[in-house]
Amino acid sequence: MVTDNPDLAGRLRRIRNHGESATQKYQWDILGSNLRMTDIAACLGLSQIRRRHQILGSRRDVIHRYMDQAVLAQFALPYYHSTSHQPNGFTFTVRLQNRNRVQRKLTEAGVETRVMWYPCLDRQPLYKVLPFRSGGRLENARSFSESCLSLPLHARLRTRDVCRIAAILEAAMCESSGGKAIC
Repeated sequence: MVTDNPDLAGRLRRIRNHGESATQKYQWDILGSNLRMTDIAACLGLSQIRRRHQILGSRRDVIHRYMDQAVLAQFALPYYHSTSHQPNGFTFTVRLQNRNRVQRKLTEAGVETRVMWYPCLDRQPLYKVLPFRSGGRLENARSFSESCLSLPLHARLRTRDVCRIAAILEAAMCESSGGKAIC
């Protein structure tokens, strides 16, 4: 993490150090973890930073290939349609009413997918016991978490791979909706 805010930097250091107090050694007063990077991971990270333009460019090219497929563009998150910014290529995510069925079909065809935001945070065991748990209505957040599916995204994903993924997704959608792709 990078910040120019000294208070935030101090809090992040505490979180990274198991939540240990800034003033009392071996006293933990906030939730934390051991989030320090190893020297090897730091070396790899530095080499990746030097190549970031190439890496991001390759991943963005894959996103463009996905968006060239009508069925994928139809279900892509609005973020991918925006012209005001460029995606970082961490994921390519679609929203589908029948996400679990489509994911099964892709898995059966050897296409690895990932459900990124499920279950909704308020349903995670840790958040059920914390005092700041939301008491509000979360229908939109839950709908989002139950419908998102992230497709493979890596620099070596070729156009024919993207076309195959789109075809499998579309066939699974049509199969579950009686012949018509649905959202």
